[in-house]
Amino acid sequence: MGSRFDNLLRNCMQRFGQLDDYYRYQIRKAADQYDVIISFLEGFPARMHSYILDKGRQNISFIHTDLGSYNSSRKQFDTNNSQESVYNKMDKLVFVSNHAKNAFNKIYPDITTYQTVLPNFIDIDTILNKSIEYTVNKKGFTVITVGRLAPVKGIDLIPEIAKKIKDKGLSIHFNIIGDGTEKHRILELIRTMNVDDSVTLVGFKKNPYPYILNADLYINTSYTEGMPLSLCEAMLLGKPVIASKTAGASELLSDGSGIIIERDADLFSKWIYKLYQNDSLRHEYSKQAIRKAMTLDKDNYMSQFYNIM
Repeated sequence: MGSRFDNLLRNCMQRFGQLDDYYRYQIRKAADQYDVIISFLEGFPARMHSYILDKGRQNISFIHTDLGSYNSSRKQFDTNNSQESVYNKMDKLVFVSNHAKNAFNKIYPDITTYQTVLPNFIDIDTILNKSIEYTVNKKGFTVITVGRLAPVKGIDLIPEIAKKIKDKGLSIHFNIIGDGTEKHRILELIRTMNVDDSVTLVGFKKNPYPYILNADLYINTSYTEGMPLSLCEAMLLGKPVIASKTAGASELLSDGSGIIIERDADLFSKWIYKLYQNDSLRHEYSKQAIRKAMTLDKDNYMSQFYNIM
């Protein structure tokens, strides 16, 4: 009964332009006094955090994306409580990559809040264990991507890549793990490009790691990334990676542990073909991927995290 009443109240508040007041009231009512308050994501979490800044001795906010390329989080704020003013009131800002930090400072050069960089971690033991929880039937040479089917992830490029590969007469299969608003558009692209036999939209998987382990190659076609976690996970499982030139991917792979290219179907298809042909090159990128992924373990992350606080 309570949740039904809350939903009705929220709908009424939204209709009369008072939903923000409702959120402010609810979060302040629930909040106590804290040593540290952390908003782990830009946008809505940062906005909610802004309502209780006075409840924390220290306020820390994380920025996970390149706000220069993708700043939809700004829509969560109004002119009286802008994203810039909220971040200026924080004690510390933590970025998942140097690229994300640099992009932020181009947009907001006057913010004086202390800033630091802490890359995302991966839970190495959990990922390795989960990768063998079940088996996946392999359809020959397999390319995989994992991510939300959202415009920013750029997964709509994959049917075009698959079409170019198919036109070369190659038998390469593409698995897409994930769900989202772009699902029906991607399915239509698969159909119109006649790559139904080459591309499988697997859907959301709570444990995608056996699919990644089963693949030969991982690709990321995003328009923007702060620090692509799924890319790191694929590297841990020994997958050579090809990624579009986003802030996070560039920082992660610039040491040669993967391939960074422009977001272009021709370039992706050429590199896939090159790795398909060359076992030793794939093996070398696989070794480099594992080496890099091992530096992102959670113990190292937590040590740095506690130092920030």
